[in-house]
Amino acid sequence: MKESDRLEAMASGLKSLGIEIEIFPDGIRIEGGDILGGRVNSLGDHRIAMAFSHCCIAFCSTIEIQNCNNVATSFPGFVGLANQVGINLSEQVNTEDE
Repeated sequence: MKESDRLEAMASGLKSLGIEIEIFPDGIRIEGGDILGGRVNSLGDHRIAMAFSHCCIAFCSTIEIQNCNNVATSFPGFVGLANQVGINLSEQVNTEDE
């Protein structure tokens, strides 16, 4: 079982960063554009958290990725390593019921 609906999670995250998207039953269309930073909820899915951290590299923006404490599931030390190489991550644990 997947931790989240990854397509919907990516779409929601991209929207929160100001990117225009369109969801289809089997995919997503993403309009290019500048990402000025923002806040994304990974919904507890380490793959979503790690995917959005890469936006910081390409766009030199600070993105707060919430609910990503489980990134250690597939990449222990990811947050620390990302910060060492210049990716500006701000980690928060979501305490709200999902």
